[in-house]
Amino acid sequence: MKKQRKSKTSTIHLSSPVAEGQRKLDGSSLTVYGDGQKVKVVYEVYPGDVRTMENGAHSQRREMRVTGQTLDVCATCHPNATCEKKVDGAGKACNCMYGFVGNGRTYCQDKDECQIGANKICGQHTACHNTYGSYYCTCLAGYSPSNNMAIFIPNDGTRCQDIDECRVQGICGEGGQCRNMQGDFNCLCQVGYQVHNGAEPFHPHQDKALCKAIDCGQPPSALNAVQLSATGTRYGSVAKFGCSEGFFWKSGENSSVCGAESVWKGPSLICEEITCGDPPILPHTGQVWNGSTIPGSTVLFYCKEGFHREGGGNISQCTRDGYWTKATFSCKEVDCGSPPVLPHSVMLWDQTTRIGSVVVYQCNSGYYNVGKGNVSVCTANGQWDQTFFICEEIMCGDPPILPHTGQVWNGSTIPGSTVLFYCKEGFHREEGGNISQCTRDGYWTKATLSCKEVDCGSPPVLPHSVMLWDQTTRIGSVVVYQCNSGYYNVGNGNVSVCTANGQWDQTFFICEEIMCGDPPTLPHTGQVWNGSTIPGSTVLFYCKEGFHREGGGNISQCTRDEVDCGSPPVLPHSVMLWDQTTRIGSEVVYQCNSGYYNVGKGNVSVCTANGQWDQTFFICEEIMCGDPPTLPHTGQVWNGSTIPGSTVLFYCKEGFHREGGGNISQCTRDGYWTKATLSCKGNRFATQYFVTYSLVKPLLRCAVIYMSCRNHIREAKSTSYTNILVDCGSPPVLPHSVMLWDQTTRIGSEVVYQCNSGYYNVGKGNVSVCTANGQWDQTFFICEEIMCGDPPILPHTGQVWNGSTIPGSTVLFYCKEGFHREGGGNISQCTRDGYWTKATLSCKEIDCGEPVFISHAKML
Repeated sequence: MKKQRKSKTSTIHLSSPVAEGQRKLDGSSLTVYGDGQKVKVVYEVYPGDVRTMENGAHSQRREMRVTGQTLDVCATCHPNATCEKKVDGAGKACNCMYGFVGNGRTYCQDKDECQIGANKICGQHTACHNTYGSYYCTCLAGYSPSNNMAIFIPNDGTRCQDIDECRVQGICGEGGQCRNMQGDFNCLCQVGYQVHNGAEPFHPHQDKALCKAIDCGQPPSALNAVQLSATGTRYGSVAKFGCSEGFFWKSGENSSVCGAESVWKGPSLICEEITCGDPPILPHTGQVWNGSTIPGSTVLFYCKEGFHREGGGNISQCTRDGYWTKATFSCKEVDCGSPPVLPHSVMLWDQTTRIGSVVVYQCNSGYYNVGKGNVSVCTANGQWDQTFFICEEIMCGDPPILPHTGQVWNGSTIPGSTVLFYCKEGFHREEGGNISQCTRDGYWTKATLSCKEVDCGSPPVLPHSVMLWDQTTRIGSVVVYQCNSGYYNVGNGNVSVCTANGQWDQTFFICEEIMCGDPPTLPHTGQVWNGSTIPGSTVLFYCKEGFHREGGGNISQCTRDEVDCGSPPVLPHSVMLWDQTTRIGSEVVYQCNSGYYNVGKGNVSVCTANGQWDQTFFICEEIMCGDPPTLPHTGQVWNGSTIPGSTVLFYCKEGFHREGGGNISQCTRDGYWTKATLSCKGNRFATQYFVTYSLVKPLLRCAVIYMSCRNHIREAKSTSYTNILVDCGSPPVLPHSVMLWDQTTRIGSEVVYQCNSGYYNVGKGNVSVCTANGQWDQTFFICEEIMCGDPPILPHTGQVWNGSTIPGSTVLFYCKEGFHREGGGNISQCTRDGYWTKATLSCKEIDCGEPVFISHAKML
């Protein structure tokens, strides 16, 4: 609305003297409205005497004659002005009407309200339109007025709001996906479509761009293969291929997929010509087969783990007709039946009853295991192995925790139970008692054990040697000794370890100078020799008197590597790091396979002067994390596995609720459980799990865990609520995996997925949580079988291999006919990481050299 603008005023005082008998104007005043133009005022003092006063001398002039009577101001008002009484009651004045500006008398011109800007007068996203004496507002393109009127004046509260063009179905065309923006919109292409004649994002009304379905055309061809099927040529279409008749599928993928770039990806299959082809596959059997398919080749069948031989022949042979003879071998699966039920316990069991199936027993709440073990396994004899799992009632709480200590404790809390404290690795006992006992009063006696960190100091210096040492002196620190050049180890071992008693353990590493001894003697020769036997010494042979030189070399030199220790021994569950040398001082370092660790002493063996590798007590045992830690007021969902990658899920016991912290612990490759920080607090009130929705204020919709102690929730007076009990139901079952789940289905309940043995996760994440919408949130947990692929090929070698590529599979290499073993290991094993361990077998062609010369004979 326009505000009325008041014109400026000027006051002229009439102060000339007046003659007697005349009307006195002295002290009178005349008010004139103006806009800055100069106005000439004329007033009469005596009859016929006109005097003028100028309020400036510029531009237009106008005269008014005052004859001693009141001036009629309203007669002088402009047509676009009104005559109104002045506020102080001292007369009237001319004011321009609304929408006009001026002095009210000589002019009133239209006011352009839009010149201050549309945003200021009309509001955001508007256009201002001036009219004669007024104005109006309209919304910019992409916006609409809140009162649904084409034009408006903002004094009624009307505003311009964004138009959601995406509500118009198909506005972006086929394959297009609309994206609304303030005052506009644009389009993107959906999956399976790509933009043409432009780029994303695009505007269908402004650009020529549009979305077209991706089409890869006809699928590609593959060498020696034929197309079996095709689902089309559009994005995501799949074409399947098979080898042509007379060929077999050796490797690669047999499918091709139409990708987002309009190009087929694949196939990569390789088809090779068949001789006898792969041997037949019998149910539940493996094969011992060297891969040969020529006539006379043989394959030996054996029952896989979990099956036993029922009858039939187990050998098949490749005939000259190109067929394998029939093997009638039959294997039957072992079935242990249901595991036994133990008092006061529950079973964590995946319902399988074959060999290797595991059932984990867990005591009910308020009980603990006073027996031995909690796992029973289905054995090859069809029986569950015996477990001494016994649950008894708990009486005492958890024992106290002392700094830098571990506990030897069987979990019992009844009177008489004992916990033994010990200093953790890297610490030694300084003082105090290390035993605490549960008394009849329900309290643990005080243990005062104090532990101090172990420091072995610098390792001893041994003569004629150097130390390979990382300068650490804590328990488990290692120093490796190595003889100086010209010396070799005649003792046993070359490694010393910092032990728990604060001392470096003793090593019998003794370096002695390398000596060749006396040089060899040759028939009918003498020697020129200075008596030195160290490496580099030389002896010159010459023919004695009466003999002459017939041929051959006459110099012998003392070397450092006359001794040959041969290949170092192969130790179970380990690989060798070795440079293939076998002379004095050569070293081989042993390393445990993945999932194993060294429980022996040392991991280095050295070639000694006696031609033998010195003994090492390197022993690899499988990494086991042991039982997972216990947390106060918690239970565990655990399948009993303690190998790396195993997982335990903690949950709060009945009567307690989760206060904070992580509830998952995993067994690492270092043999330790990762720390779970779950904290459980006793319930003060009964908890009900509801989702609360606002019925009156849909924009304030919320989802909360609704506790019965309602003082924690502020309810608005104008808002009513309804409580809906949330139950997510059973979580989804994912292929090739097991679930660790406490059987709860309320908001915040968790299920942890774990791949079955022989499978690994190629997706993302392994936890799904029950959400407020009553659904388990999506997890991209995908288990695929661990496969090592074909084993490596070594030059001049053959393989004894049953064709299996799963972890634990083994291939044995041997030298082909005409070659002999020169050195290196000949076994490669498929690991849990999906890789074959390195086989270093080296085969050299057999060379007999020159034939022996025989007197009085001729060589043909």
